[in-house]
Amino acid sequence: SRAAFPPPRGTMGATRGARLATCLCPFGSNRDVRGLYHAMPGRFILGFSAIFFNVAILALANREAGCAPREPCDGRVYGVRPSSILAVLYTVSGLASAFAMPYVGAIIDHTPHRRAFGASAAAVLTAVNAVLVALFDSTWFAMLLVQAIVGAVSFEAVAASTLAYVNELTQAPDNLHAILTTGRVWELLGTVSYVALTAAVSVGLGLDAVGAGRLGQGVAALAGGPLLLRGYALLSDRPALHAGEGAEDRRLGRLLATAWCDLFATVRTLWRERRHVISAAAGVAFTDGAGVSITALAVTYLTEQLGLSGTEIAVLLLIALIAAVPGAFVHGVVVRRIGQVHNLHLCNASQASAVALTVIVLRGPEDAALAPIFGCCLGFASGWAVPAVSALWAAIAPLGREAEMWGWLTLASASLTWLPPLTFAAVNESVGNLRPALATLIAYLLVSSAFIALVPRSALRAGDAYERSTRGRLHAMSPDASKGDEGSTQVALGPPEAAAPASAVAPGAAPA
Repeated sequence: SRAAFPPPRGTMGATRGARLATCLCPFGSNRDVRGLYHAMPGRFILGFSAIFFNVAILALANREAGCAPREPCDGRVYGVRPSSILAVLYTVSGLASAFAMPYVGAIIDHTPHRRAFGASAAAVLTAVNAVLVALFDSTWFAMLLVQAIVGAVSFEAVAASTLAYVNELTQAPDNLHAILTTGRVWELLGTVSYVALTAAVSVGLGLDAVGAGRLGQGVAALAGGPLLLRGYALLSDRPALHAGEGAEDRRLGRLLATAWCDLFATVRTLWRERRHVISAAAGVAFTDGAGVSITALAVTYLTEQLGLSGTEIAVLLLIALIAAVPGAFVHGVVVRRIGQVHNLHLCNASQASAVALTVIVLRGPEDAALAPIFGCCLGFASGWAVPAVSALWAAIAPLGREAEMWGWLTLASASLTWLPPLTFAAVNESVGNLRPALATLIAYLLVSSAFIALVPRSALRAGDAYERSTRGRLHAMSPDASKGDEGSTQVALGPPEAAAPASAVAPGAAPA
C-alpha cells in the first residue's frame, strides 16, 4: 500500500523526524514530561559535580595532613584519616537530609507550592555549586560543610519535588517504564557530556586536582543549573494533595511543626494497612544508600588504594557513565520479562558482584590498569539501579496517593544514606585498610534484597484489574484536554478522575 500511495513530496523527512523525536522523547508533547526530561539531567549534572569536588577535597586533606601523594600515611586531619574525610562528609550530608526531608515532604504534600518550592531548591543548589568555585587551602573545610549540608538538602528537595510528578503522568506500566528509562538515558548523556567537557578543559589547561574541582563546580552551575530551572518552568502547578482535609490552609510554621507527626502517622497507617510498602521502602532505602556510597566512596578507593590521579578518575568515570546507558536499557527489557521485584534482585546482585570483584582484584597501584573493566561493571549496575528502584515503587505506591508516596520514597532513601559511609569510615579508622571498608557496602545490598523478598507479587499494581483496564492509555487530567486543543501544552498525563465501581457493571455486561 505504501508503494501504491507514497507520501506526498516533502513529508518523508517530517515523518522520519517525528519518529526520531518519539524515540528520543516519548510523550514529549506533554509539558510535564518535557519538564522531567530537562530537570533530570540538570539535577544529575549538579549532583555529579561532587565527583570533581571530592577529588579536590582528598588532595587538600592529604596536603593539610602532610601526606605525600600515592604513599602510605598515618596523618590526621580534623581527627580522622584523610581517606575517611569523604565518608564523614557523606555521613553528615545523609543525617542533614534525613532530618530535613519530613519538612520537605510536608511542603510538597500539604501546600499547592510544589513547583515553586522545587524551583527555589533548584536555585539554591545552583548557587551552592557556584559558591564552591571558591575552593582553596584556606576555605576547603568551610566549602565541605556547605556541600554537606546546604548542597545535600537542596539536592534531595529537588529530587522529592520532581519525583512527585512521576506517577501522576500515567497509570500504564509500559508508558511509565518508557518515561523513566528515557529520563535516565538523558541523565546519563548529559552527565557524560559534562564530565567529558570538564576533563578535556582541565587537561588542556594543565589543572591539578584542586583546579579541576573548581572548574567542575563552575561548569555544573553554568550547564546544569539553567537546564534544571528550565525543567521547573515547564512543569505545571499542582494542588495540595490533602486539600480536602483543610491542610492547604495551614500556615508554614504549623506545617513544619507537624511534619514529624505526619511522617509517623503515614508509617503507622502503612504498617497497619499496607505492610509490604514498608518492606519495599526499606529495601529501596538500602539499595539507594549502597548505590550512593559506591559512587561517592569509589573516588576515595581509586585515589588512596590505586593511586589514580584526578584526570585518570575523570576518564574512568566517563567510562562508567557510558556503560550505564546499556544498563538503563537492560532494565527496560528485564523488568517486562521477570517483574519489578526480581528485576531489583538481579540489580542488587550485579552491584554486589561488581564491588566484590573490585575489592578482590584491584588491590593496589599495580592493578590500576584493570580499573576501566570494573568501572564498566559498576557503571552498568548503576545505570540499571536507578530505573529499577523507580519501577518497583511506581508499581507498589497506593492509588490516589502517588505523589505523596514518591515524596515518602525520597525520605526513605535519604534516611539511610548516612549509614553506609559511616560504616566505611569506622572500618577504615579501625583497620587502616580501604578494601574491607568498601566490602561493607555489599552487606547493605544483601539486606535490601531480604526486604524486597517480603513484597508479594500480588501487591504490585500491574496485577490489578484497574491497571489492566488502563494499560496503554494516557489520561488527561487537565480540563484543556477535553477541548481537543492539539496545540495545548498544559495537558498532564494521569489517571481518570473516577473509575466505575465493580457493582456499577450491569449483570451480563463485559467490564469496560
